[in-house]
Amino acid sequence: MESQSTSRSSGAKARRATLRPLSRYQYISSLDIDETRHKMSKVFCAHKLDFIDREARFETVHNRLPGTYLSLNYLEYGGNVFVSPGELEKFYMIQIPLSGFCGVTNGAKRFLSHANVASLLNADRNTEMQWRGSKQLLLQIDKKALHALAEKSLDRELNHDIIFDPELDLARPEMAEWKNLVHRLYQMAESQRGENGLGVEQTLLEQAVIEHLIGAQPSTVSHFAATAEKAAHPAHLTRAVDFIRENAGHPVDLSDIAKAANMAIRTLQHGFQKEFGLSPLALLRKERLHRARQDLLTGGPKSSVTNIAMRWGFYHLGRFAGAYCRAFGERPSQTARSSTYHAG
Repeated sequence: MESQSTSRSSGAKARRATLRPLSRYQYISSLDIDETRHKMSKVFCAHKLDFIDREARFETVHNRLPGTYLSLNYLEYGGNVFVSPGELEKFYMIQIPLSGFCGVTNGAKRFLSHANVASLLNADRNTEMQWRGSKQLLLQIDKKALHALAEKSLDRELNHDIIFDPELDLARPEMAEWKNLVHRLYQMAESQRGENGLGVEQTLLEQAVIEHLIGAQPSTVSHFAATAEKAAHPAHLTRAVDFIRENAGHPVDLSDIAKAANMAIRTLQHGFQKEFGLSPLALLRKERLHRARQDLLTGGPKSSVTNIAMRWGFYHLGRFAGAYCRAFGERPSQTARSSTYHAG
């Protein structure tokens, strides 16, 4: 009888395990908090982990499947825990609760994550979390890979790391669509037969997940994403636009742009009006305004508006403030004070 009971118990445990996402890719199954902390530090980062639930038994299950740009993870602790990784440094982490709640602090932002609100932990913002009976899907996204894909998607060089709003509202149509992509990625992992991913097909879907995130979630590059040019343009105009973006921080003039495009000045001006509805110098000013906004969003409330304005060639502060307000609907000082991306 005892052996039958043990067999039924083992069978029930096995059935429960199969219900967990990525159950074929188990990385940790442990009742020991020190072992858990040690193994998770190897694939994530060093962190503080405290079990704060006296009425439950600590039991970690961590399933993990590495990919090209990101790794897919499922994690549960069996009770309430406090996790303090500090700055993640080399990766972003997205956490999507399947059950329970998670109190999250990332930089200056504090919020409660649950079924309709995921969390995005920025790589260079201090992080603390309290998991409250939560079981979560985790996407660990390589920081360098995200930066490279962002530059490709936005068609420009980015001088700063991207800082996202850590609170992901999954009810927003754009984020609901993104969540569907994530679920497709997990379904693909569950259905595959091999142990090393699905190669090109999985890599392309990982790329789509990251690029959609960049376009949909508010961040320090959202103003670039909103105005990204997707249409194909004549090669000479593309050269001119590339030159403007690459040299926005330098003292260039119309003749410099025309020379880079290998065009006469009048031909360049006519081509810009026809394709973009503005002059080359107007596009240069627009680019500089966008770069200034990125600096203000990234630098925080102590950033000097004057220094940032002058860095991007705006030496008349009143005119800069007016142009900035027309472009973004707020004054530069308001951006610096109210940004949700401050380190805290």
